[in-house]
Amino acid sequence: MAFSLKNKIFQKKFDISPNPEDSAFSNSIVIDPSDRSYYGLTFPIFSYNGHLQLIKGSLDSPGYRVLGSRIPFQFQDISSFSDLYFSRLYKKLIAVTIKNENGKSQIKVFTLSLPPDMQVESGFSHKNKWWLILLIGVIAISFAVLAVATFRRKKKTITWSEVEPKSLKYPAESPALNIDKARSNTCYLHFFGDFQVINSSGKDVTRKFTPLLKELFLLIWLNSIKNDTGISNEKIIQTLWPGFQESSAQNNKAVNIAKLRAILTENFSCTLTYKNTGYWRIDYKNRNVINDYFEFIKITSIKGELSKPDILKLVEFSKKGQFLGNLKYNWLEEYKVSVANEMISRFVKYLRVISLKEEPDQVIEIANAILNIDNLNEEAMENKCKGLITLGRHTVAKEVYDQFAREFRILYNAEYEKSFTSIAGQA
Repeated sequence: MAFSLKNKIFQKKFDISPNPEDSAFSNSIVIDPSDRSYYGLTFPIFSYNGHLQLIKGSLDSPGYRVLGSRIPFQFQDISSFSDLYFSRLYKKLIAVTIKNENGKSQIKVFTLSLPPDMQVESGFSHKNKWWLILLIGVIAISFAVLAVATFRRKKKTITWSEVEPKSLKYPAESPALNIDKARSNTCYLHFFGDFQVINSSGKDVTRKFTPLLKELFLLIWLNSIKNDTGISNEKIIQTLWPGFQESSAQNNKAVNIAKLRAILTENFSCTLTYKNTGYWRIDYKNRNVINDYFEFIKITSIKGELSKPDILKLVEFSKKGQFLGNLKYNWLEEYKVSVANEMISRFVKYLRVISLKEEPDQVIEIANAILNIDNLNEEAMENKCKGLITLGRHTVAKEVYDQFAREFRILYNAEYEKSFTSIAGQA
């Protein structure tokens, strides 16, 4: 849309074809007046462990193109921020990300080389020659705010870090394991968030798993947990080598099974077995192997209401990100949906019995855990707003509601019917 300052009239210029994954722009775009092109950072709005992507478009035509590599970016409503600046001195774009968590701000600065055809003039709306001073100012202010917050905490006053509660420690008496606690001769398999493998020496050996070995490993491992039987030869071939001639598929399977067995034996002391029934499985029992997904299964297999420690452990899992969030296999979707549904169900049940007035910080913690999985969960948004209002953070609650309403409008092309006033009245 174009807006005339003289005539006070809006005019539609053109439509831009949507990105395959729903995306939003960072705080600012940079315009090159020489050819009326613009540069901006986009990010997926429905992914917590997402990324920023530089694009170039034109103010006169709907096309745009992707430039450069992706920048890691964790998006979580009002807790994250990103912006784009231009340095006239160095002829580079500057990307800045800020993530607020537990009362601390993590600031990252990236420089992006410009395409050789960009000729920048002095007519930018950004005061680009002052970009370095501005960035230093932002960082200095952040540290000052953090120092003030720390001082106030010592005086027992309510601070931002107490409104957005600190990570809750898992009680020692809980039956579930703390997968982040270092143990000798223990291997760690992280499935929540990005796939990661730590061997018994504490070394990250994720790179040893090529894309094919990674999928083969997960296919066998998850089926070993799911039914304790494993997965058949036929199912492996059907999943990984569909359309191959039988001899070729069998050869590919045999080669990769041998590679996987070597990795498991060397790094985890796990045994890859092939039962007489024709099923492959990984024997991980009675081994020093800790897998967050296995812990998730142990917790969620409990019938009835979960205890507070178990709920808090699920919260810790959700903070790491979606289940195998960086991997996309057709067969894996069933697991992802099952994990997400089970988590949301357990969290919602707990929200309905917890006292808002007595534990507003924990209500917010649980609501955030749900929103990490489903950012348009209405019950979670409403409970987060009520928790913030109970703590006196009315402005923050309104921002949470507005962000939710915007995303609701984008997805459903309709206004969210329930007003903020009606939600606040229930707090």
